[in-house]
Amino acid sequence: AKTRMLVADWQAGKLANGIVQNRAGSNLHAKASGEIKAAAGALEFTGQGWLEVADDPQLSLANGFTLDAWIRPDRFPPGGMRIIDKCHVGTSDGYTFDTYPGNALRLITPVGAVSYEAKLEPEKWVHVAAVHEPVLGIRLRARGRWRADPALDQDRPCRVTERQCPLEKFAAKHG
Repeated sequence: AKTRMLVADWQAGKLANGIVQNRAGSNLHAKASGEIKAAAGALEFTGQGWLEVADDPQLSLANGFTLDAWIRPDRFPPGGMRIIDKCHVGTSDGYTFDTYPGNALRLITPVGAVSYEAKLEPEKWVHVAAVHEPVLGIRLRARGRWRADPALDQDRPCRVTERQCPLEKFAAKHG
């Protein structure tokens, strides 16, 4: 059964004709751009491709959100890798969930950013999550451990840009 609050659910490894269908039922399907390979139930990103979802009001997530992914990078470049991104380049006008710096996790939102020295390991699968709740604030999770940043202004709601910006899912592999 599909949860009404679920906006999108893309199953890695189910790339067909350049599209990963949204199992949550809306038309927010992810389109492959550049080099992406489907293998062994997962998608392999070489750093030369990504998945992109066209801008849609459902992606604004103004009342909070949870972003999660299973990742297995070959390495962690010092400049990090995007996992899920809906910010315009060089801004914090949406949300960006990435590894930065290196093997740490970071979530950027209009109300602030939080980092977690997750010490993610290359060549190992790990479930990562980023949560923004208007009351509880911003938290990051890796390997079952949560990290919150109490210094953020927790009373401000997360407001995603009104400018159009596609949602992009990125890197699981560099190499």
